[in-house]
Amino acid sequence: MSYQFRYIKFLNSLVDYAPAIHWCFKANASKSLITAPKVWKSNSQQRRFNLSTITFTLYLLVNSNLAQSGWNNLGERKQFQVHGFATQGYIKTDNNNLFGKSTGYGSFDFREIGLVGSVKPSKATYLSAQLLSRTAGKSNDGEIDLDFAIFDYRIADKMAYNYGFRLGRIKNPYGLFNDTRDMAYTRQNILLPQSIYFERTRDLSMSSDGVEFYSQLNQENGFINFQFVVSKPRVEDRNSEVILLGGNKPGRFAGDLTFLGRVSLNTFNDKLILSYSEVQLNFRYKPTDDEEDFEGNDADVLFKLRILSAQLKYSNLILTAEYARRSFIFSGMSEAYVPSFLANTTGESYYLQLTYLLNQNWRIYTRYDILFQDKDDRYGRSYVDNVAARNGTGVAYSRYAKDYLVGVQWNISSKWMVRAELHEVEGVAWLSLNDNENLSETKKFWHAGMFSISYRF
Repeated sequence: MSYQFRYIKFLNSLVDYAPAIHWCFKANASKSLITAPKVWKSNSQQRRFNLSTITFTLYLLVNSNLAQSGWNNLGERKQFQVHGFATQGYIKTDNNNLFGKSTGYGSFDFREIGLVGSVKPSKATYLSAQLLSRTAGKSNDGEIDLDFAIFDYRIADKMAYNYGFRLGRIKNPYGLFNDTRDMAYTRQNILLPQSIYFERTRDLSMSSDGVEFYSQLNQENGFINFQFVVSKPRVEDRNSEVILLGGNKPGRFAGDLTFLGRVSLNTFNDKLILSYSEVQLNFRYKPTDDEEDFEGNDADVLFKLRILSAQLKYSNLILTAEYARRSFIFSGMSEAYVPSFLANTTGESYYLQLTYLLNQNWRIYTRYDILFQDKDDRYGRSYVDNVAARNGTGVAYSRYAKDYLVGVQWNISSKWMVRAELHEVEGVAWLSLNDNENLSETKKFWHAGMFSISYRF
């Protein structure tokens, strides 16, 4: 049996047993995984069936004519590769919950396991797909998801330029990191800046189903990348309802035609990256017949996002900064779900991160990250007044968050990496409502210690 196939089987087992490990941590179980509840066994058998099918398919591809040139052959045709990654995290907070019940003894409910397969049938065509199992408190329970699956056709490939298109489930290209944020090795921290890359609305922002057009223009000292996506957002998950509507509602969200674009300037030596991203996300809330205030009509939701990004590398220093403005516009939404004073708001956020490379294996970093849900009411004072006028109780610090962190990264080898971070936070604007159901019980000031270990092949 080849070592690549052993890796697939190893990852298969990891994904299969991840929910059981998660159950044991939550239940403080002392029994072995074999004696886990019947419900877990049933789900585990289904996952094993799905992953075994995937593993068998990959094995057939490896041994078919598609892979006859070898796994790591860099030839232009018929190259087949499989890669994988896994990250296990631990989070301890003094107040508020982050990815599970992180107060007290802390939480191990942060886990990412991925399997990526790609094949290049010809010089102009490329296929790739990724399966992802992610655990993040109550928001993600470790279920296997088709994270992306694309068919890439390169129409022209010249020295001065190239262009083509991608079809399928596409990673949404915005900011510096969104389309590569799944894998720990492609992001700068355990958690990306939450002012830009929300974890609590992750499913909404990660990928969409449609077509992407791309082009690259090569200049003397660098290149310019253009990306434009026409797609439908993935809004079927209930997490989006909790965040946008305050809880699970009887109706459901449905995606409409959405547009995303990014242009970036890169130097060939990778010393400087400048980019601008714009997103116009369209979806609808489809109420049930017995939901009041809708009169049988759908409610429209428009989300606009604009991001300016920059990264500069000089000697052993890496300076990264991004600035974003986001607007939510609700039309026809029930007042009980989205009050009129929240139906059209524009948020503002930015961060600045400095990373210092001590040597090839060690780096330290610090970041200051700020998020305001409403740039015209940064600290939630008007929000509290408006809620009180409706006989409710608002939490002002739920409308913003300021996060200061220091961290260290150790690259043990090319396959293993360890990170540790300390966060000092004011506000709870990016905390998950699934893990913090009553905002009035949260604390304005809180601290978090994070640790993660990552592996890739």
